Amino acid sequence: MKILCAFCLLALSTVVAMTVTQNEVSCRDQEGASDVDVEMFQALQTPETKTTKCYYSCIMQYLGFHDGQRFDKEGFLVTMLAAAKTEQVRQNMRRLAEQCDGTDNHDPCELAADIVECIKR
Repeated sequence: MKILCAFCLLALSTVVAMTVTQNEVSCRDQEGASDVDVEMFQALQTPETKTTKCYYSCIMQYLGFHDGQRFDKEGFLVTMLAAAKTEQVRQNMRRLAEQCDGTDNHDPCELAADIVECIKR
């Protein structure tokens, strides 16, 4: 399971590195995120503060991982499969999408934290 998580972190960090764009800067400014918050997201560390959770949520919405209330399995797959370099990583992303399908929360910031926990399971 740790190897799977390592593959997921690598794929996610690749996607995040590719998306350091105006949207990322916008999320950072909008949520008042710090350099530490950005580094935490890039390492897929579990967010603990409201600011960090809301920063994660903003980026995840931009990436298509959720719609503000529910994990978006299809959006996650579109983003992650495009970044996956091997069939093994693509299979792992599909498994994660299935695993996290149904994750929901009325608070989008808490939803982002829930998605991170689901991915890391």
